[in-house]
Amino acid sequence: YTAGDELKLSTTGAFSNSTMDALVGSASFNTLQYQTTDNTLTIDSDITLTDKNLTLSAQTGITQTNDIDVGTGTVTMTTATGDITLGDVTGGDMNLTATAGNILDGNGATDNVTSTGDSSLVAGGYIGTNDDPLDVNINGGSLDVNVQGQNNGYSSSIAGTILPLGTYTYNADAPGSLLLNNASVKSSNAAKRRIRLLRQRDIN
Repeated sequence: YTAGDELKLSTTGAFSNSTMDALVGSASFNTLQYQTTDNTLTIDSDITLTDKNLTLSAQTGITQTNDIDVGTGTVTMTTATGDITLGDVTGGDMNLTATAGNILDGNGATDNVTSTGDSSLVAGGYIGTNDDPLDVNINGGSLDVNVQGQNNGYSSSIAGTILPLGTYTYNADAPGSLLLNNASVKSSNAAKRRIRLLRQRDIN
């Protein structure tokens, strides 16, 4: 435990944020960090911060069962192995990295990423599934995807809106199909491709 400009709560074991609610509620900070160096991190209690930053890091996966809302703050999630399973995350910039795992939708049709800034999704595995895409609602920024794995031929499946320009950038060397609102967007002959996202949930 450290406090100051950054409130950092760290452990080597499994971490559930609900056990720290009283401590966090009484502290003053600009950035809140939850960390487990050897285990999984579970967000099982709502996190509501007013325009402050949130950093979550784990060794073997992050699972979100409750909502996160940081206003215009930045949300950063990183796991070395295992998956990031998202509920509803609201904030400014979003930086989500599953270094050797997947980024998955954990709340059905409800938005996973609601962002007023730029969002980055990096996965050593895949992002979303063909049956259950990752849901995004970005208003004021862009979406950048870098994905290295695949599941049943799909590297990523994302649904939603990106406003005002609809800028969606991805790595063209992804091994599987890249779906955006149920349509394939993958091109070739470039390290990165940028497209415009139609301003609707589904286009089929």
